[in-house]
Amino acid sequence: RRVHGGIRLAPLQHLELAGAWSFVLFQHSTFVHLMSLYSTHVPTSSLQKILLAVGSAFIGLKDPMRGDMIATLGETSGAAALVDMHFRMKNDAVGRQILRDKPLVTDDMMKGKRLLSFPKNSFGYAYGSFLNHYGYRPDERTPVRFVDNVELAYVMTRYRQVHDFFHVLTGLNTSVTGEIAVKWLEMMQTQLPMTALSAFFGPLATDVRNYPVLYNDLIPWAIRNGRNATFLLNVYYEKELETPTAELRKRLHLTPPPSQFAFDWNASNH
Repeated sequence: RRVHGGIRLAPLQHLELAGAWSFVLFQHSTFVHLMSLYSTHVPTSSLQKILLAVGSAFIGLKDPMRGDMIATLGETSGAAALVDMHFRMKNDAVGRQILRDKPLVTDDMMKGKRLLSFPKNSFGYAYGSFLNHYGYRPDERTPVRFVDNVELAYVMTRYRQVHDFFHVLTGLNTSVTGEIAVKWLEMMQTQLPMTALSAFFGPLATDVRNYPVLYNDLIPWAIRNGRNATFLLNVYYEKELETPTAELRKRLHLTPPPSQFAFDWNASNH
């Protein structure tokens, strides 16, 4: 397991459906059977989605570290945001190419890139240092299951898979405090309801002594960068691995957080 996005991602086989009523509906549904649209898709009715959204939000509020619940909430409540994200990608040249190619950030793909062989000032080297430091694997992502549109399911997948790139570009670590700051940035960029849940209620999972840092420094920085930066899903990160991190950050109009919170992954000896 890993703590990620301010939440703990549970293995899929251990996922608990949000609430007893949702479980009953999945086991004994009287609704019209919907066709599965992709390999991990779980077709659900509108009522089932509502129950899942309410149940996952309730559990997520009680425990912001429940990654399975936050993921379920994102998929069952984020349709409007996903449509907008897809629109923004479709209306950008790089975004359109990403939608056509549908690249996936996987273990095999990243091993093939030999990240730590890139120049030390490059984005690829920084990402390799990040993965090496935390022992993370790209394949740990929770798969998308409740989005009833192939294109929008890919947008959600892409959003999840590039989350670590945001940490590398900003220099924020994956502590709860760092994850909350990244969630605020993501909320400003995507408007996904689940990012708001993590952004507003994530601080409940951290020590109150971190509140001054969050509210005086990191959250204002995240709001400012979320508004000013290029839409971060319109970046073909796989083609930027040789780009110097500082150059990529500047091109995307991202500024580092206050120096005491920023970690330079290019300077890491992993």
